[in-house]
Amino acid sequence: MPDPVASSRPGMGAMPFDGGVTFRVWAPHAQGVSVTGTFCDWAAAGEPLAREDGGIWSADVAAAHPGDEYRLLVRAGEELSRLDPRARQLTNSVGNAVVYDADVFDWGAGEFHIPDWNDLVIYELHVGTFSKGMHGRPGTLEGVGRRVGYLRQLGIGAIQLMPPFEFAGDRSWGYNPAYPFAVESAYGHPDDLKALVREAHEAGIAVIVDVVYNHLGPSDLDIWRFDGWCENDKGGIYFYQDNRSATPWGDTRPDYGRPEVRGFLRDNAMTWLEEFRIDGLRWDATAYISSVTGGGWGAGDRIADGWRLMAGINAEAAERFPGRLMIAEDLRGDPAVTRSASEGGAGFGAQWDAGFVRRVRAALIASSDEARDLDAVAAPSWSTPPTPSGGSSTRSRTTMTRTAIPASQRRSGLATPTAGRPGSAPRWVPPWSSRRPASRCCSRARSLSRAPGSATRSRSTGASAIATRACCSSIATSSACGAMAAIRPAGCAVRGSRCTTSITQAASLRTTGGRTAAHATT
Repeated sequence: MPDPVASSRPGMGAMPFDGGVTFRVWAPHAQGVSVTGTFCDWAAAGEPLAREDGGIWSADVAAAHPGDEYRLLVRAGEELSRLDPRARQLTNSVGNAVVYDADVFDWGAGEFHIPDWNDLVIYELHVGTFSKGMHGRPGTLEGVGRRVGYLRQLGIGAIQLMPPFEFAGDRSWGYNPAYPFAVESAYGHPDDLKALVREAHEAGIAVIVDVVYNHLGPSDLDIWRFDGWCENDKGGIYFYQDNRSATPWGDTRPDYGRPEVRGFLRDNAMTWLEEFRIDGLRWDATAYISSVTGGGWGAGDRIADGWRLMAGINAEAAERFPGRLMIAEDLRGDPAVTRSASEGGAGFGAQWDAGFVRRVRAALIASSDEARDLDAVAAPSWSTPPTPSGGSSTRSRTTMTRTAIPASQRRSGLATPTAGRPGSAPRWVPPWSSRRPASRCCSRARSLSRAPGSATRSRSTGASAIATRACCSSIATSSACGAMAAIRPAGCAVRGSRCTTSITQAASLRTTGGRTAAHATT
């Protein structure tokens, strides 16, 4: 058999072309790599890949085509059968990789721009429980697509998908991604995610996706000691080999100091923004990217390489995809998180607010209107960042919150960004806003904007506003408030004048520089 020839085509993973499929993988400690699959009847030797510089292996395989299943055979003293770390589609997390053609999906002729961030209400949903699956199976991306009309009627501006990437088993919140380039097989095909994005865009709704870069797995994780090498009994080439590997979710923190690992995560982020036309990414637990034990950038165990990773990806996204929203779940109120990368910050457009959630949750779970403290909800959520990272004690507005609803029950959970650079679309106005009476919150909102201590909000482009009613009541705020939201839960049951489910609420809080936060949930 002649020696294998390295591919001249760029890219990593399995990439179809007119004459076959290019396979390329990073395995610097391997003695040899080959690929086997349905295209060669799972031959034991497979098709050999040629070694390139930097521990890369590649070859063009003429017999392979889109739809073929495949696995990598890595020789490292023993032969290791591995899934491709960059597999775009899997039969399941312990199954086979599938060659996916990313270029055949029809996006149509429409063009979409995310609404201004100041006018954006984000509805967080879990794909597996948002729609009913067949025969007891989890819900699917196609099922979410069938409910886009319902979502539009709610008046939201974006949906945020909890991580829809391949994880162990078929049921999970998604924060244990084993293969971050592959759409969860229980949810559908990669083209199903693209179809959901297309349908949402046609309805005027943006799509944001949760990504998890603070750890991987930890189960069903073929990149663990991928090419057989490790130090200190750790995870090998993709992970730190010292105490920095440890996270609350497993000993699998990626090694942000390795260029190949940074490239792996960077390419993942760009895949969703570019190929899938995702309108923003919500980064899970960023304090565990910038520090070992979750103290954030101001902690003594900071991880400088993790901070640079976030700053680099956010800077590239801002340049290549203006208006896309990058959200940090940092929960530290640190202004460095949303400071631009050129100023030493991480470059996020928004971050979640740890304090806001408690006040909103109390209002949501109260059994009657009399028990709800709307003044507490309407109060601005200011935080004073630690000086080691912030460099000053300037108060910072942070943004996002999630309700504590079990995944099995969560049909929706809503959060919205505030902060940063606005999107490129004209101001978005809910379709029902002109047809329903304005809430009395407007007078309250104006009084808040003129209240003592509001000097830091003097440049606001609108007033704070909160509107809350029992679950079967409609809520609306007028455009004079600079706010939006009127939510009516589906299937709301009433007994007399009492509502049997929790309330729905919406809020728009404007702060310095026109930054906005809003949250709604059912």
